[in-house]
Amino acid sequence: MLAASLSLCMLAQSLWLVPLSATAEAAETTDTTEEIVTVDASSSELFLPESYEQYLPLENPTDVALFGDHIAVADENRLYVFDGSTYRMYTHIRENAGGEYDSSISKISFDENGTLYFADRDLSLYTLPYEALSEEELQPQETDIKNCSTFCIAGDKLFIATVSNTETTINAYPLNRLVPGSELLVNSEKLLPLTPYMAYAGGKLYCATDTRVTAYTYTDGKYVALYNSVLDSTSSVNGLSALTALGDSFYYTVKGVSGANGLYQTDLQGHSVLQAAGEDYVALTANGDDLYCIQGSSIKKLDVSGGAATETGYEITSASSSFNRLNGATEVVRAKNLVVIADRINCRISVYNTVTEKYTLIPCTDGEVKYLPEYIATDGDIIGVSSENNVFVYTKNSAGEYALTTKCTPPNIVSGIACVYGKCYFVTKGFGYGLASDDFDPSDICTRDRTET
Repeated sequence: MLAASLSLCMLAQSLWLVPLSATAEAAETTDTTEEIVTVDASSSELFLPESYEQYLPLENPTDVALFGDHIAVADENRLYVFDGSTYRMYTHIRENAGGEYDSSISKISFDENGTLYFADRDLSLYTLPYEALSEEELQPQETDIKNCSTFCIAGDKLFIATVSNTETTINAYPLNRLVPGSELLVNSEKLLPLTPYMAYAGGKLYCATDTRVTAYTYTDGKYVALYNSVLDSTSSVNGLSALTALGDSFYYTVKGVSGANGLYQTDLQGHSVLQAAGEDYVALTANGDDLYCIQGSSIKKLDVSGGAATETGYEITSASSSFNRLNGATEVVRAKNLVVIADRINCRISVYNTVTEKYTLIPCTDGEVKYLPEYIATDGDIIGVSSENNVFVYTKNSAGEYALTTKCTPPNIVSGIACVYGKCYFVTKGFGYGLASDDFDPSDICTRDRTET
């Protein structure tokens, strides 16, 4: 250990004591001409996320809708529309006798022609024609439909639920005639005054407020209610937050119920299967064969083909704890095939292999205690991480996973690290430097006096 430290001391001193003039002379005598490359947007490529449509800072998204390459996102009183190349934002502001105020957007959906519809907290319904979605300024038009608590679009029909103090009424409107008087009453019986979650599949409209689901089918010029549908026969499904149909399956989410939060699949006959446990599910959207969910401040595309919901890596957000996203990244280094990133707020190291195109996550934990990564380094094999006056070294084990193999604690705060030929070196704010090893001793620190030249 002492010999290694002495070698490091001599190397460091030799680097620090090289006169600037000597370096300049060496540069003048070389035959190599260095090419200066200017980096701009044309020579750069987005690394994380994989596409620009996936980067969108969201706060409290409530719904997402998709049509072709168009994406619409409702986030409080903001409506974002992606037209295949660019996001445009519309801020929904209304006015009454007291002045202007923000009116949050609660529900959005496309019809089969690409017209976008949305409802606000004031129970009004608005439309944006497909050709207007790429205009520089989005200008939605308010319809004559009022008291729209929520809605569901199916073919050429628009189903609207109106919730009063005593009951919920559902009406069907033709999309080509959204005016009062054109509607057809869907529910002849009284429903509880709760906003239903609605989905349409197989020629039926499904409405749920808890585990009970009422389905409506159109027969002989009127809608008839069917009462034999249940999300889960073993649960009251408190906290229901979304319902959608995908193919022959139905999915719903539960929010705010300890021990029950997550995404479920149901056959509507009382058999329910948990697909993914998790907090803060607020919306579900089916698009073709794909299922999208809103969880917290992220919109995620899920794969439900294997009997469980798994994240595909497609996610619309700015910062995230997902395996292929970052939150508060502070450092990035690259060596050989590895791109290593200090993902500080997520309290982990993200490792991307440019050959296999796969991510590996290294939790920043010292025993059971998390630490915040500061400086990182790699030689393409080992990975070094510093946090305050600790240095951690990770090496792949026989299973191909990164494991902590070395930890040392210099007496002062670490101000830089480097990995070379399978070894990790560090410098400290006290002008000390050393080699990270299991048998590290503070007396092995090399120091350089501040006044040396």
